[in-house]
Amino acid sequence: MAIFTRHTVSETFSELASDDTLSQVKLLANEVSSSTDDRDLQALLARFVKEDQFAFLVAEGGNYLAHSDGSKVGGSVGDDFSAQVAAELAAGGERVVTESTTGRLVGFSPVPGAFSTAVLIVDGTVVSTPMGRIQRAAAVQLAVSLVLVAVAGGTVIWFVFKPVQRLTKAAEELGAGNLDVQIDSSEMEGELEVLALAFNQMSRQLRGDRDELEQRVEERTEELRRIQEAERRLAEESAFLSQVGQIVSSTLDIDEVYERFAAEMKKLVDFDRLAINIIDHEAGVFVFRYASGLLQPGRQVPDVVALKDTQTEHVIATGKPLIRGGIASNPPARDELSVELGFRSSIMVPLFHKGRILGTLSLRSRRFNTYGSREQSVLERLSDYITPAIANAELYSQQTKAEEALRESEERFRALFEDSRDAIFISSPEGKFIDLNQAALDLFGLTRDEAIGANVAERYANPADQRRFQRDIVRSGVVRDFEEKLLKKDGTEMDCLVTATRRPAADSDSVGEIQGIIRDITERKRAEETLLQQARELAVLEERSRMAREIHDTLAQGFTGIFLQLEAGEQALSESPDEVAGHLSKAKLLAQESLQEARRSVWDLLPHALEQLDLVDALQEAVDQFVAAGGEQATLKVAGEIRELMPTVQTAILRICQESLTNVRRHAEANRVDVTLTFQHKAVYLAVQDDGQGFDTENVAPESAAGGFGLTGMGQRAKQLDGALAVKSAKGKGTLVEVTIPTL
Repeated sequence: MAIFTRHTVSETFSELASDDTLSQVKLLANEVSSSTDDRDLQALLARFVKEDQFAFLVAEGGNYLAHSDGSKVGGSVGDDFSAQVAAELAAGGERVVTESTTGRLVGFSPVPGAFSTAVLIVDGTVVSTPMGRIQRAAAVQLAVSLVLVAVAGGTVIWFVFKPVQRLTKAAEELGAGNLDVQIDSSEMEGELEVLALAFNQMSRQLRGDRDELEQRVEERTEELRRIQEAERRLAEESAFLSQVGQIVSSTLDIDEVYERFAAEMKKLVDFDRLAINIIDHEAGVFVFRYASGLLQPGRQVPDVVALKDTQTEHVIATGKPLIRGGIASNPPARDELSVELGFRSSIMVPLFHKGRILGTLSLRSRRFNTYGSREQSVLERLSDYITPAIANAELYSQQTKAEEALRESEERFRALFEDSRDAIFISSPEGKFIDLNQAALDLFGLTRDEAIGANVAERYANPADQRRFQRDIVRSGVVRDFEEKLLKKDGTEMDCLVTATRRPAADSDSVGEIQGIIRDITERKRAEETLLQQARELAVLEERSRMAREIHDTLAQGFTGIFLQLEAGEQALSESPDEVAGHLSKAKLLAQESLQEARRSVWDLLPHALEQLDLVDALQEAVDQFVAAGGEQATLKVAGEIRELMPTVQTAILRICQESLTNVRRHAEANRVDVTLTFQHKAVYLAVQDDGQGFDTENVAPESAAGGFGLTGMGQRAKQLDGALAVKSAKGKGTLVEVTIPTL
């Protein structure tokens, strides 16, 4: 029994193929030996033989026991060359790999435990050297040619012997490897000529095969060279990336990382300038963090450049690398300066960190088309190594700047804290002093050791003030101009204004530290009391003056009129008795008017006007009195949010309203009067408008009948309270009296 397989083996690795074939033969022979059923042999070959192989088993009788092609099982080996070789070599019992005359690789082996002549043969593609194969093929064809020559030699005459010699010599040269040999067939005839032409055709075909094979070898050699070059570059890149990784991990100094990185990069990718930029997306700018190589004005560390119309903006927008083989002719970017400096090509890759572009890495060259896909791949792989280091450096830089800014801020705060002339304190949520500046220590008469940690409540003269302060600061987080009485160390009371804020606590449910400013207003309060007393005294004087004017303008004139009418009646009693009644009637009318004026003056002097009524009700009563006395129509309108005013302000507003209504009754001859009181944000406004005859304000003297003592007194009242009085009037258009008094 013999076994045969065939497969394709690469010509370049013939020796290795022989070893592999021998191993395969041995393995298959062992598999066949272990098979217990002949029916398993066919399945065994199907499993064992590869797609480009075939195999068969030959029995001693010369028939196929199994075959990769199932149709041949049981058939005769016949003239199959490989089967014949197997039959001849089976008797030797050796495991051998040899080469057939067709250039096929043949391996055979006895099958252990089977018939002594059993052989396994593996036949592959040609594995000998190209020249050897050509020589063997030439030898075969030469043998055929010699046979033909011998046949022809028996039929031709002796004078053809010379052409035969030429054929023989050419065949020998061809067999020696001279594929360029050709036979001149011009002097040959018949079969010799045909034989010569066939020889020449065979020689040309062999040369063609040789040239084709040499071309394939050359292409394969070039392919291997490219593979080796790619492997070399890959090794260099891997070594470079490893070196960059070591650089990044060996130091926290980012400037050192940049310098060493640029030096290593120069070994792998050529450049005339390298730059690393950091992007400020919010500000729309990028900052040069590192630059190496040729200087570029406006593009040095730490220059800040707007993103608009730059290649950096393009890379950020696309999120992809940008390669420009020709900077001058390849948008998108304004790069006139680069062209002027001689840069011709560039590459820029984004540096991604946590899904966002942190910055860019760019290279520039003075040569065109310096950068391609290889350089892009290198830079992209590199960015994975260096970007975390850059991000950490940026974070560290920001943290350092923040700490420096905080330190400077604390120093400034401390300077302001200590140098301030206002008393500044910081207290804990538990009500203990944490810190006080020198002004606060001086205010309380305490030393720092006595104050720090002391209970804030000890400084309050009235515990209720502390409770109100604590309630307000907890509720709103801020207290402004909180008036309270505080105690010095010796027990002296101080009137103080406190403005304070509550710092946020780490725990949102807790109360944070309280910091505030204390101002001693004791002297100011005393001054205010003095001014208030003076204002009261002045008000008394003013009231006396007003009463004098009232008596002069009303009662004195009324009494004078009564006296004149009575005197006239007395004269008429003896001269014209009929006129006495008229004079008495006029005297009576004047007496009635004087009595009304006296009653009004007395009412104005009564304390109940503002002591028993608020300002609005007091004004309404004044309007009602005006209507009852004269019959004119009058109204009061109130606007704004009504609030309690200082007594001096209320008195001034009421008196000015009363004075204005008196002037309307005496001089305006009006049919209607409108009084408006408006509570403004920081002031109170009063307006008295009538539709009377009006007057020329520019031509009325202060002491005139129209102006009288009334306008002067109203103006003085407003001025004493930092207010302003305005009178607007024109003949035939009525009069408007306006007064505005601040309420703060």
